[in-house]
Amino acid sequence: MAQAGESETAINPYELERLVRIKRNQEKLEEIGVQQASDELKQAAKQRRRKEPGADILNVEGVKKAPKASRQSNRLRGKAADNLQGAESKVEEGDQPAPRQPLVKEVSIPIMAAAAEAALYQKNLYRVSTMSDVAMMRRITAITNISKMQSLVDVLQQLGSPLAIQQMAQEKLEQMTS
Repeated sequence: MAQAGESETAINPYELERLVRIKRNQEKLEEIGVQQASDELKQAAKQRRRKEPGADILNVEGVKKAPKASRQSNRLRGKAADNLQGAESKVEEGDQPAPRQPLVKEVSIPIMAAAAEAALYQKNLYRVSTMSDVAMMRRITAITNISKMQSLVDVLQQLGSPLAIQQMAQEKLEQMTS
């Protein structure tokens, strides 16, 4: 930046070196013909844009490449789908299509209930083995679902949790069921 007393045309030594370096680089580029090659590429690109779609394309070495065939659906070509041709004549009035088989097999309610119960048991087993006693007491007071509380009581008894926690869970279960 120029200071208050200096003229606007004064160039510091760094700027002078920079300008000399830019000039030298431009001369090197002209020597090797980069600007000319760039102009030729720009001209070739303009000519390619003017050609009709599907015209032969030249690659960098000047060898012709085969044009790529564009894909088009049968619908856009005006053809009917292969699997539906003649299908109308095969179906007669009054014919009903065969009923479809269900994708998911029906599961009886007791099996689903048993699976849900097993999942709840596993979840409570994990909770009891990872929670501190204080956290378990908070959890017992927060449970409002009877089946969840029953599962928790069962797990606490099977794992031999402290009696105070077992009694607290049992009392909460009795309150909920009464």
